[in-house]
Amino acid sequence: MQSRLSEFARPSNHIDDLAIISIPSRNCFQARSKLQKYECQNKKENDILRALKQDPSIVITRPDKGCIMSRTDYSSKMELILNDITKFKQILIDPTITRENSLIRLLRKLLKKGHITESIYNQIRPVGLSPARIYDLPKIHKTDTSLRPYDLALEHVVIGYNTSAKLNHLTAVTWTLRLTGLIYYNRIDYDYALKFFCKALKDIDPNTSFDLIADIQQDMACIYFIQNNSLLALKHIYQSLGIIDEFYFDEISDIADIHITIGQRFYK
Repeated sequence: MQSRLSEFARPSNHIDDLAIISIPSRNCFQARSKLQKYECQNKKENDILRALKQDPSIVITRPDKGCIMSRTDYSSKMELILNDITKFKQILIDPTITRENSLIRLLRKLLKKGHITESIYNQIRPVGLSPARIYDLPKIHKTDTSLRPYDLALEHVVIGYNTSAKLNHLTAVTWTLRLTGLIYYNRIDYDYALKFFCKALKDIDPNTSFDLIADIQQDMACIYFIQNNSLLALKHIYQSLGIIDEFYFDEISDIADIHITIGQRFYK
């Protein structure tokens, strides 16, 4: 056992040695080698970025579409986005703990009613959540280099995915979590949410006819365009199909709401 452990811990440079070590050890060696090669190749670029980071007049945006921008220009465009009351609303307090506790209470109800086991409850019960952070990526193909906002909500996405996956047998609960979260995350993107809803309906009942889906689309569209409220439209459709009751929809949709933070300010 000791020899296997030392073999795993010590990467070998010899092909003969590599042939006899375990597959996990070989994968570990390959990953370490690639990482060292990557670090060596990018050391110069990293040193340059670290030096640029010391300049307070510029902002280095995230590497997925990264570029260097004037901090003043970046900040003014960010403020313009956050001040759009059709997309964001500033809130005075951080609701993270409140929503975390609400989800825990909901899970306890499901546990008490026997819908989930104690093991699943312990797996998906959130602990120590933090609010999602917002950042902007520049649209470098635009002449004015406008910004596109993104929510850095990895923690929320993981919690939401794990929760809905573990509650998959509770059709009403899991689809409400996914749909309301989708709407909030996409900032009330009605068309996309509607397509997702129709796909979800087919997944719930593969025998759902296209005529029924067409009727649902029309009904939902009427409510949306009259009330300008995607959640109200979804809620009406859920209730008309008998998929979920009002109590669960309101409670879960409140939990699924994603809020964001920038500096010391909070938005939803």
